[in-house]
Amino acid sequence: MAKKRTNSVDFAGGPAARYLLLVGVTILLAIGLLMAFSTSSGEAVIREVSQQGQAAASQGRSNSILSLLSGLSPSAFQSGIAQMVYIVVGVALAWLISRIDYHHFIRFAAPIGLAVVAGLIAVFAFPPTMGSHRWIPLGPITFQPSELAKPVALVIAASAFSSLYTRAGSRSRLEVRDWIVPASLIATMLALIILEPDMGTTLIIGVGLAAVWLLCDLPARFPLGLGVVGTLIVGAKLMLSNDYGSNRITGFIRTWTTGQTAYQTLQAQYALAGGGLAGVGPGLSRQKYTWLTQAQSDFILAIVGEELGFLGTLAIVLSFVLILICGMRIAARAKDRLGRSLAGGAIVLLIFQAVLNIFAVTSLIPVTGKPLPFVTAGGTSLITSLSLVGIVLSVSRHGGGRPLQETTHAGSPFTRSPGGKTPRKKPPKKDRSRAKTRSKREENEHEDTIEWRWDSGAHLSGPGSRR
Repeated sequence: MAKKRTNSVDFAGGPAARYLLLVGVTILLAIGLLMAFSTSSGEAVIREVSQQGQAAASQGRSNSILSLLSGLSPSAFQSGIAQMVYIVVGVALAWLISRIDYHHFIRFAAPIGLAVVAGLIAVFAFPPTMGSHRWIPLGPITFQPSELAKPVALVIAASAFSSLYTRAGSRSRLEVRDWIVPASLIATMLALIILEPDMGTTLIIGVGLAAVWLLCDLPARFPLGLGVVGTLIVGAKLMLSNDYGSNRITGFIRTWTTGQTAYQTLQAQYALAGGGLAGVGPGLSRQKYTWLTQAQSDFILAIVGEELGFLGTLAIVLSFVLILICGMRIAARAKDRLGRSLAGGAIVLLIFQAVLNIFAVTSLIPVTGKPLPFVTAGGTSLITSLSLVGIVLSVSRHGGGRPLQETTHAGSPFTRSPGGKTPRKKPPKKDRSRAKTRSKREENEHEDTIEWRWDSGAHLSGPGSRR
């Protein structure tokens, strides 16, 4: 006689949203791995041809295709193998994060945040790369602390903002400790990232923090005001300086005013146009041979368009759309504001970064230098993106079931609440039935405050759709 399952997990958003999210991520990882092997082989061919050409010229002999292939074999797949290792490490980290209850994330975020600040300071001890202090060389690999700031700032902000809403709702006294520590840590990270300079990462984190704030039901006027102030500061910096950031903006303006397209953008357009509907075939790109520089990183979408065609780029766009829908469904069905803001903020971070990269490659906005999540070759970016997926999966696994009473979390170093619970008055016995009705109504309002849900699977509806 078969045993009845009693330990089934009630996933937030349902199992379909969870598994379709993983399907979208898997498609992007597969395309990214294929492109990593393709672009690295192109670089290896150029390097081997140059070395063998010089050797043949010095020895007075002719070069052959067999000697080229024999010298190419050990080095052609170096970047692809490294990308495969990063995928394994990132998937393992995402699985580990998904198994941890997201209510305990803040216990790890505070010390990791201090380590990230130390890393953001340490980058200035190394020579700049392409005019920016972003990377720390660690032997054969490079480490980018600003990428790790994304999930850390997300967790700190979600914990602080959800506790802030709870205290505002219970009208308890707001301690300085409730906001000064998380605000100082996040502001320090953003200030150091701006000084690198890395405006793109600053913008992505800022949008993610604004999403977390709004998903915690806090007033929209604060992120709008900070956004206006930040835009003015960044705009003034770009206008007064003559660095690569201002040059990118002026080059983008010239593209639409004088028709003078920047070299990198022009080569990306050639690659996208040359792919046609089905592409020239995997590994057969022409633009990756010195024409399109940074083909394996910022402009990987152009190589996808050339080798896999319009269908390949469409698969990438639809995969991100699938991640957006499933991720926001998980966030909408989370049982508390902390889970909602964590899952929703992580999805906003990933999708906004993808939009920046896709728009830059297609000449809709200035080049931002931001990688395409899951597709661009690179260790720190890939591991960070998979960590954000792990956060969403943790909310899916531990955020299902009935809505919880909003509380501050006892394990948080940023909040102070005796026993971790908000005081609540007990209704008199004679009003118990009325209290039950009011409690049920408040629970429904809590679920519908900022959630989106599918009505008969046809469309998305907003607050109050049940009434």
